[in-house]
Amino acid sequence: MRRLKVFWLLFAAVLTVLPGAAAAGTCSEMVVGSILSLTGRNSTAGVLARNGYEVAIRQLKNAGGIRVGDRCYDLRVIYYDDESVPQRGVEVAKRLIEKDRVQFLLAPNSAAVTDAVSDITEAAGVPMLSAQGLPRTLFAKGRSYLFGLLTVTEHHLSSVLELAAKVAISTGRAKSSIKIALVSADDPFVSDLRAGLLRQALGDSMNVVVDARLGPDLANMGSILSKVRLAQADIVIVSGDGKAAAAAARQIEERGVHTPIVAMTQCEAAGISPTSDTADNILCATRAVRHVERGRPSVFTDYPTFEKAYKAHTKRDGNQPVADAAAQAAVAVSVFADALRRAGARDSEKIRDALAATDMDTFFGRVRFSDAGNVLAAPLIWRQIQSGSFNIVAPATKATHNFQWPRRGL
Repeated sequence: MRRLKVFWLLFAAVLTVLPGAAAAGTCSEMVVGSILSLTGRNSTAGVLARNGYEVAIRQLKNAGGIRVGDRCYDLRVIYYDDESVPQRGVEVAKRLIEKDRVQFLLAPNSAAVTDAVSDITEAAGVPMLSAQGLPRTLFAKGRSYLFGLLTVTEHHLSSVLELAAKVAISTGRAKSSIKIALVSADDPFVSDLRAGLLRQALGDSMNVVVDARLGPDLANMGSILSKVRLAQADIVIVSGDGKAAAAAARQIEERGVHTPIVAMTQCEAAGISPTSDTADNILCATRAVRHVERGRPSVFTDYPTFEKAYKAHTKRDGNQPVADAAAQAAVAVSVFADALRRAGARDSEKIRDALAATDMDTFFGRVRFSDAGNVLAAPLIWRQIQSGSFNIVAPATKATHNFQWPRRGL
C-alpha cells in the first residue's frame, strides 16, 4: 500500500513539471469535419492531406491544446471520403453539417469537389478552409465562407521557363527558339497553371509545340510522350497530381524521351526517389520556403521540424522529402487554430471573421487572405535531383546550386 502511495505522489510530481501533459488532460474536445478523396483518382493527395492534418493535431495537443478564452480544446476530425466525386462530396458535407453538427470544415483536396461543397457550406454559414490549390474562378463567386491557402499567380511556373531561357542564351540560341511541351491534368487548378504558363510563353515568344491534357485514367500518357519526342522539345513540363507525375517519370524513361529538361509539380507525391538513376536531373517544384527567419522554430514555421515530425508519424523513409499536399494540410490546421484562438469562442461567425483577419507566418510564407478569401502564392521553387539530393536551382534569389543540363545520357 505504501509503494502504491509513493507511486501516485511521484506521478503527480511529474505532471507538475510537464505542463503540456497536464494541460492536455484538461482540454475539451472540438470536432471539425473533413472531406477528402481517400479513394478514386484524387486519393494520393487525399491520403497525404489526412496525414498532414493528424501530425498538426498531435503537435497542438502535445503543446497543451488550443487556448480559447478561459478554456482549451484538442481537435478531433471526422473524415468522410468523397470518392473523388463532387456529388458524393455534397452528400457528406450535408451529413457533417446536419447530423454531426460541425461548425468548421477542412475542404476537399479536389478543386471540383470543393466548388460543389462550397454551395452547401455557404448556405449553412459554415467556414471552410482549403489547404490545396484552388482556381481563381472559385473566389470570383462572392462566397463569404470559403478560404484558400493557395491560388496561382500569373507567374506561378515562371522560374522553370527562365531556366530554359538561360540555357538557350548560354548556347547562343534565342529565347524564341525554345520548344516547350506542356502535359497537364484536366483539373480546375491545373488549368489555371496551364493558362498562366501559356501566357508567359507567348509573351516571351517561346514555342509551345505540345499542349496536351491528360485523361482521367492517364491512358493517353504514352501517346502524349510520343508527341513530345517527335517534336524534339527542349523542355517538358508535367503539371498534375502525384499519379500523373509517377506515370510520366516512368514512361519518359521507358519510351526514351530524351528531352534535355524535365520538370514536374508533384515529385514527392509521386514517390520519385532522389536516389534513383532514372530521376537524375529532374526538376521538382515545391512551395516551401524552408523556415521563418524570426521566432523560435516550430512544426508550422520551420520545414525541417515539420518534416521530422511527419516522418515520425508516418514512419516514412528518411531520405524522401514530404509532399507539399501533406505540409499544406498541416499549415491549414495551424491557421484554423490561430483563428479559433483569436475568435475567443466556438462560434462559426466569429471563426469566419477571425480567418478573414489572419496574418501569420508559415514555412509556405505569409498567410493573409484577400477580400475574396484566397492567398496568392509566390512563384514555385524548383529543386533539381542531383546525385541523390534535392537541390534548389530556381528562382535565382533562392538557388543553392547551379542548374545541371542536359539530363543524363544526352
